[in-house]
Amino acid sequence: MKNRLFLGLAALAFAAGAAAQSYPARPLKLVVPFAPGGPIDIMARPIAQKLGEILGQAVIVENKTGAAGNVGTESVVRSAPDGYTLLIAGGSQAINQSVYKNLKFDMGRDLVGVGMLGTGSSVMLVPASSPITSPQQLVELSKTKPGGINFGSPGPGTSTHLIGEMFKSATGAKMTHIAFRGSAPALQETIAGRVDMMFDSSISVAPFVKSGQLRALALGGRNRLDALPGVPTLKELGIDVVLMSWTGIFAPAGTPQPVVEQLNAALNKVLAMPDIRASFEGWGNKPEPMAAAEFDAFAKSEVKRFGPVVQAAGVTQD
Repeated sequence: MKNRLFLGLAALAFAAGAAAQSYPARPLKLVVPFAPGGPIDIMARPIAQKLGEILGQAVIVENKTGAAGNVGTESVVRSAPDGYTLLIAGGSQAINQSVYKNLKFDMGRDLVGVGMLGTGSSVMLVPASSPITSPQQLVELSKTKPGGINFGSPGPGTSTHLIGEMFKSATGAKMTHIAFRGSAPALQETIAGRVDMMFDSSISVAPFVKSGQLRALALGGRNRLDALPGVPTLKELGIDVVLMSWTGIFAPAGTPQPVVEQLNAALNKVLAMPDIRASFEGWGNKPEPMAAAEFDAFAKSEVKRFGPVVQAAGVTQD
């Protein structure tokens, strides 16, 4: 009996090793769970191209939208764990695990982290026409203005909604949330001055700040950004609010470890390329290569971290 068990395990190990040696034998698919042209899609395309060059097989970007990224994420979870279907996702998917009550998957259980791409920051924004020039001034104004101020977001339970709620809680600002269907309409209403303030991803807003259409008051991440020089973090200003954005690559749980390691090594080579690093800087992001195990542990910790934040904000979706 022991001999049969040993032989079975040895056969499995041999099969995994053989699969890794021949991998990849056909094109890969990188699922973007959001619409074309959005921040994640913009990042995915050059990464996929460079990854394909290193692996010797095309990496095809496929957009599968719906339910705040949950449709695309579930499609990857249900895919064969063979390294040929990957997901690009980040903090918003970690948040969704606590926001959506009826998910048919568990991000921490059903996906394995392949590698981190990079980290960015949410940016606290006001219209260029606003008299507000600092977060402290915004808090003071909110307390004197009848009804307080409004703040926009791409939707309930998004990371940029939650950091607004965290800012409100930390400062005592009088703020009312206005939810939009996506980042673009929220930004346009803020530029037009019909929204007093919003947080949004540095990837989305850096061009609007540089063109003078929006004013950046502070960053919600851990560090300042080269793409937005001179803009301090909330932490620097004495406001204890930190919510960084991050993006990484995932595979279905059960993907052979040698395949995960091969993908991780290729991904980290991509992140070291000067043109990719320059692109990240332009997006307001910082490349942060990690070992596969390190990133997997980080992603799982993020899923757990957002549970109490979502509960405090009272946000749920079916």
